Amino acid sequence: MPVLYPNYEVKRWTGWEWLHIYGLLTKDGGHRVMPCRFQHANADGLTLASGFIELDDKTPQEAARLILERLALNESKPKDFYTKSATEALPPPPSRPDYKPPPPRLKKFWATLLTVLTGIGIGIGVWRLTQDNPNKNSHIEIAKTSTRASYPYREASPVLSNFWSCDGDAKDSVGGRNGILHGGVTPTAGKRGQALRFNGSDGYIEIPNAPNPPTFSLTAWVRFDSLSSRSSFPGLQYVFFRKNSRSTNFDAFALAKKSVNGADHFILSANTAGGYYSQVVSATRVQTGIFYFIAGVFDGSWLRLYVNGQDDGSIYHPYPIDYGDRPMFFGSTGEAWDGRFTGLLEKVALYEGALSPDQVQKRFIEAVGK
Repeated sequence: MPVLYPNYEVKRWTGWEWLHIYGLLTKDGGHRVMPCRFQHANADGLTLASGFIELDDKTPQEAARLILERLALNESKPKDFYTKSATEALPPPPSRPDYKPPPPRLKKFWATLLTVLTGIGIGIGVWRLTQDNPNKNSHIEIAKTSTRASYPYREASPVLSNFWSCDGDAKDSVGGRNGILHGGVTPTAGKRGQALRFNGSDGYIEIPNAPNPPTFSLTAWVRFDSLSSRSSFPGLQYVFFRKNSRSTNFDAFALAKKSVNGADHFILSANTAGGYYSQVVSATRVQTGIFYFIAGVFDGSWLRLYVNGQDDGSIYHPYPIDYGDRPMFFGSTGEAWDGRFTGLLEKVALYEGALSPDQVQKRFIEAVGK
C-alpha cells in the first residue's frame, strides 16, 4: 500500500521509488498493489490508470477495511475473510451524507488506522511521520502477526541478562560477561554517575562470549561529542554491534548513528544469514552534547527503536537473528576501518526478550530519576 502526498515532489528522496511502484503495477502481480493518495497527488511515472484510492474521503476505519480486503484477495481468500471476522474491531464509518472529512491530519489518520489493524492481529510497518518533517511520504507494508493479540510482543516479562554500568570499567554486574577496554576508552562524569568516553579513533569495548538471545532489548545512555566519522559512510558511528555469520552485510544487529539526507539519526539494523537487510531510522535528529536514552528492541517480528522512552521508528523483520562467533562490541564493529563512536556511554542493559513500549518508557523514567 504505497501512499502519495501532495508535497512528494519537494521531498529529498530520489524519485525512483514511485517509478519502481509503477513497474510493479504493470507486471502480472500488479493487482496485489493498492496505491493510495491524498488531495489527488501525482508523481512522474504514475497516471490515473494506476488506480488510486482517494483517502481524502475515507475514514481510518474504511481504509483499514480496504487493506484487509486487499490482503484477503492477495492470499486467494474470500474478500470478506478478515473483515467478516473483525466486525467488532472495524466499527462502521460515519453516515456518508453527514460525513465531511477534515483536511488530512496524517499523523492522527495513521494512528487510528494502526490501532484498528493491530487490534485484530494485523502487523503494520510505517515510515514514521513527524509534524516537523512534512516532506516525508509514507509507505505501509502489511504482514499478519501470529496471533490476534492487541499487541504483537511475545514475551511479557523480559529478563535482564547483562548490565554494564560503565562506572570506570566494563564489568557486567548481572551476567558476569565483563568487557575488555581497547585504546582510547577512559572514565569520565556521565549522565547518572560515571560513564566511559570513547575517542572515536581506537577506543572500543569487546564483550567476549556475548549471549545470543533470539529476542532482545538493549538500552543505554549515550552522548555524542562529534558527529563526524572516519567511515566512508557519512556520520556513521557504531554504538553497539554484533556480527553475523556472513563476510558481507555482516551485522547480526547494530545500533548506531549515521547521516541520512544531511542530518544525523539513530539507526537500528539487522541482516539475516541470507543477506536480507532491515533498518530503522529514528525520527530524532542527533545533536552533540545531549544525553539520549536509547533502546533497540527485537521481538522476533519487529525491529523497534526508542529515544528517550518514545517509539521513534520500527520495521517488520520476521527473521531469526543470525549470530556469528565474534564478540559483541561497544563503539565499534571490531574492524579496523569502521566508524568508531565518539562520545559517552553508560548504564548499558541487555534483556532476553522484548520490552513493550510501556516497559521502555518506565525504564526511561526510572533512569532519569536515578
